[in-house]
Amino acid sequence: MAAAVTRKIKTGNFRAAVRISCSQDKPAEPIDHTLRALLAKHPAPPSDRRKPLDPANYPHFQPLRIESETVKKALRTFPPGSSGGPDGTDMSPQHLRDYLTDSELPMAITELINRTLAVTNSVRKQVRKVLYGPGKRPLA
Repeated sequence: MAAAVTRKIKTGNFRAAVRISCSQDKPAEPIDHTLRALLAKHPAPPSDRRKPLDPANYPHFQPLRIESETVKKALRTFPPGSSGGPDGTDMSPQHLRDYLTDSELPMAITELINRTLAVTNSVRKQVRKVLYGPGKRPLA
């Protein structure tokens, strides 16, 4: 717990540091009862569920596109002290917010996102792990 509180204080997230310090929560025990409770909350999808359509087979499909203002708004929603990556050493959302006044950065991020959305199914597996995190896949 001390390490978690220290990390939050170092990143300036004092609210989270106090919340962790005052919390009586602890990690769930890795036992069958816990697993059953989690499975009850998050059941598997029905076996007769239709598979999603592959947009590559439909010539009228237009990939999702977002606007630069949407990116700016999303970047402003990260709470103070948010980590930039799993170990907290990457560029943090606060760094990005600090550069929002630069008109080129939001446009570059928007373009990267839109290009990624347009080619998501053709992005190599190794790159997907970086973009979506390990074990996560795009919707399509």
